[in-house]
This record gives sequence, structure tokens and C-alpha cells, in this order.
Amino acid sequence: MPINEFNSLLTERRIQKVIKYKADKFERLIWQWDWIKNRIIGEYEIKNIVPLCPNVNCDNNPLKFSMESNIKYYYHCDKCKTSQGIAFTTQIIEDQIQKRIVLKFGFPLVY
Repeated sequence: MPINEFNSLLTERRIQKVIKYKADKFERLIWQWDWIKNRIIGEYEIKNIVPLCPNVNCDNNPLKFSMESNIKYYYHCDKCKTSQGIAFTTQIIEDQIQKRIVLKFGFPLVY
């Protein structure tokens, strides 16, 4: 196998390992996300980042964004009807995910 094919295969295996990573705990909440392959640039991107309900009776039901105030973003759970105020954006969580990828897998998913 030529070296460039080997490197391509190695890279694809590493990518497949990373895109299985779809949930983690940040700022006392479990968050989940999807990996979507951008058809134009051919790279995977993190999309649909959502916090999960911390109520143990909700089985990690995804919270839905409800409103924004000056300092918090509010999410609610359709199942248990509770609200959760969060003082940071999903962009901050995405940055944390990227940092965690380096810690867990030893490399960023950026080429």
C-alpha cells in the first residue's frame, strides 16, 4: 500500500473514532451533539448542540431553547416542565468539545 493511501486510511480511522464521541458533561450538564459532514469542504462539523435535562426521571431528555435574557439562555424540558438557565452559549460548549477531543484522542479534528 502506498504511503499516501496508508495515511489516508489512518486519518479516516481516527475520524471515525472521533465522530462516535457525541456526548459529554460540561458545566454540570450533559450535552449531546451531531457530527455532520460538510459536503462542500468535506470536513465534519459539530451541529445541534443541546443540553440534556438533569432530572433523573427524564432519561436525558433534550432541553429546548426557550428564551434569552441579558445574562442567561433558558431551556425547558417538555417531559418534566422544568427550566434551566445557562450562562454560556453553545459556541462555548463547542470550544470545550474541541478541547476535549484533543485530550481524549490526542489530536484535533481540524485538518
